[in-house]
Amino acid sequence: MGRHREFIGNQYFTYTKKTAECKLVGCGYIYAPKSGSDLHSKPLIDHLKRRHLEEYNKAIDEAEEKRARKRKLEESGHITNFFGKVGESSSSSKAPKLHNVEINSSKEDIQKLAVEAVTVNGLPLSVFEKSGISKMIAPIICKLGISLNRKAVRSLTMKAAEEKTIDVKAEFSQRMVCVKTDLCTRRGRHFIGVNFQAVINGNLRVINATVKEMTERATGTEIRAMLVASLQKLGIEEQQIYTLTTDNGSNVVKAGQIMRENTRYVDPEESYGSDEYDDEVDNLSEDEISRLNEVNETLNGIKTAAEGVISIRCAVHTLQLSVHDVISSNARIKKVLGAVRKVVNKTHTQNMRLVFKQNKKALLKSDCDTRWGSTYDMLESVVVSKSFLDQIGLTNESLLLLEDEWEIIKDLLHSLKPIYEATKTLQFRNLVAGQFLGEWMKCKVLLSKEATVTSLAVLQAMENREEALLNNGALLSAIYLDPRFQCLLKQPQKIVAQQHLYELWRRMIIVETEKETSNSKEMKDAVPSETDNKEHRLRAEKSASIDVIDQLLIASDKNNEEGGERVRTVRDDIRQAVKNFDNCKRVDRNEDIFKWWQYHPHQNLKRLAEVALALPVSQVSVERTFSGLRYILDELRLGLKEDIVESIMFLRCNT
Repeated sequence: MGRHREFIGNQYFTYTKKTAECKLVGCGYIYAPKSGSDLHSKPLIDHLKRRHLEEYNKAIDEAEEKRARKRKLEESGHITNFFGKVGESSSSSKAPKLHNVEINSSKEDIQKLAVEAVTVNGLPLSVFEKSGISKMIAPIICKLGISLNRKAVRSLTMKAAEEKTIDVKAEFSQRMVCVKTDLCTRRGRHFIGVNFQAVINGNLRVINATVKEMTERATGTEIRAMLVASLQKLGIEEQQIYTLTTDNGSNVVKAGQIMRENTRYVDPEESYGSDEYDDEVDNLSEDEISRLNEVNETLNGIKTAAEGVISIRCAVHTLQLSVHDVISSNARIKKVLGAVRKVVNKTHTQNMRLVFKQNKKALLKSDCDTRWGSTYDMLESVVVSKSFLDQIGLTNESLLLLEDEWEIIKDLLHSLKPIYEATKTLQFRNLVAGQFLGEWMKCKVLLSKEATVTSLAVLQAMENREEALLNNGALLSAIYLDPRFQCLLKQPQKIVAQQHLYELWRRMIIVETEKETSNSKEMKDAVPSETDNKEHRLRAEKSASIDVIDQLLIASDKNNEEGGERVRTVRDDIRQAVKNFDNCKRVDRNEDIFKWWQYHPHQNLKRLAEVALALPVSQVSVERTFSGLRYILDELRLGLKEDIVESIMFLRCNT
């Protein structure tokens, strides 16, 4: 028997290459066909009918039962062939072994997982319509009575974004926040990204407010309008914005200036704390007073700087610009970089790629002109492959670089290494102002130790941009309230920080008062319940004997006394607390500063520190958001509408 045969009663025979012998006890029947013939099943079946009828009938029943079971599986759709057609499997194939799997899941759980697939995992809205996935989840969604087609998943995503908006609104609507924004272009579509952050329960919470497509020109007015609208949707008014971190783009800088003018608060009283400020200045030396005057000129007055939204320049971007200043002003460096880029581009041709692959060498990295870090990586890859380039340059002179050019490349790598490492450190999550100042000063020290022409030029470029970056009241205040790095500040900077914190506290009180007034107005405008009406009638009956004018006078007098005394007490308290925090004991640099302040005994100073320390010194989190956008707007999904892109990115970044 050349192959394994399946027929009724085949289990009662044993087979060799040319014979079949009955296994039943006492039979001894052997079937041996004539020479040259194959084994056939008919003689064996006839043998069972004649000699073993009981076993034959039993085999008939088993075969019928097997066929019935197979038909049942085919009708339920559990047997499919390679092309997905039911009931066409080969008669020789065995039926799959089935298992009953119990899944404890609700309709809401499956819908949440579907939303997670298209947001966090970046899958298309039509992912559940794909044939393989559709058949896989069909038993589950049929049992739960739900649909996961493109339209349904889109609706679920929009609904989940609305629910998440309510949660964020409840968490941040009463807080002052620090905002950072940036612009990007993906596949010919222009977007604005807005993130904001605040310290809550000892943790820095970063939230993506929006990744919204821009349909108008990216002017300062338009950017400001879209930024404010995205925050208002989350219950955050423009007056609650403490700082705005941007790059040096003229349009985003203009947006910050407009916001600063719109949120400026003019106190009719004399500037709070000015007497003490004058006393502090009297105690300074002439050099320190000169330095303080320079700081004040940059701030355009301490009082003004603290009264509106404060613009902060991105620290990473400023560091990038310092390097670009050196590269763009040095003709030799520009010439060498041009030569290196030509070599790199030639190694990226098809033939040269094969040469590198055959020799098991890494391909040279190309750079982006606006990202000097990629230029550093390119130069590093070229230096690593120098010997191989010299080798293949014997047959292709266009891949050779001169010795003078190699010396400039090595000098550049050596001189820019501190900047390169500092840039990576400044991209860490939850980076605070004190850590930035530490890295900035460390970078300056390392550059001065190198003492090469390039390193000294970069050091000078950093110092040129340092004044606009560091002479910022908000930045100095965040460093002042960080006991790990406060000692890095000079005395004039500390005085500016103290005055800024006084003004910040005043602004916090104003924002809280306006929020309370707004909430009270909303409650009054709401339709009163039956219980509220009853309480109102009881209060009216109780005060009926008092004249209305007397009631107004009594209430106003009481509010003025209590409110005025409370404000004066709190102001004096916070002034003294801020002043006493000067020269505090230094804390270990690895200490979590947010947890440290969470358990600080002075509650008002703690509240002030939570606002000041939330200051973002870079806009890296917005750039990371844009990096995620490329997984949503790929080549096959460029037609996604603006609203669904915004909802997907909102859930993706805040989940």
